[in-house]
Amino acid sequence: MTATTRPALRGAPRGRARLREAVWTAPDRIRMTTAEGRVFEVTVAPDGRPDRVAATGW
Repeated sequence: MTATTRPALRGAPRGRARLREAVWTAPDRIRMTTAEGRVFEVTVAPDGRPDRVAATGW
C-alpha cells in the first residue's frame, strides 16, 4: 500500500524535502522517501508513536 500524506515534511524549509512516497514495509515500519531521494525509516511502537527513526540515502 502506497500513500502520500503531506506535501512537505514537518520542519523542513519550504520547497525542500517534499514527501514523494510513504510505504509500510512491515507491520511496524514505514519508509518515507522525499522528492530529493532522502529515505527515512520509522519504526512504530505498539502505542502508535514513532519508536526509532533512521535517515538514509542523502
